[in-house]
Amino acid sequence: MDGIFTLPYSEVYVAETLNHLFRPKEGYGVFIPSSRQQKGIDLLLYNQKNVASKGHWEKHTLCFTKKEMSAFLGRIKLRNSDRADSHFTLELRHDGTIWEGRGRPKEERKEIKGRLLKDRIDKMKRELG
Repeated sequence: MDGIFTLPYSEVYVAETLNHLFRPKEGYGVFIPSSRQQKGIDLLLYNQKNVASKGHWEKHTLCFTKKEMSAFLGRIKLRNSDRADSHFTLELRHDGTIWEGRGRPKEERKEIKGRLLKDRIDKMKRELG
């Protein structure tokens, strides 16, 4: 059985209007996050032709050990405070690098290196025996 997904009428109306003005057959799409908690994104207007030609929207799977994830989450702080924050973002840049985003002051953000699943398979196999 499929779950129930509800949207306020105002968002449905905007999405339908954009779908009418920016036709899918011309490469456009309208996406709505399945989580109502996605801060800053109510709806995304997207041009498939433009994105495909620039190589965007690649899939990445990051892999952390428990110790690495604990250290990463321990560094997540509110913007103007030293208090812990429960939200963070990662920036996937055009050059293929991945950086800490929300949850770290801009001057303290670090590149996340060596955490792609494809780069950790051998290590995982060794550790799992």
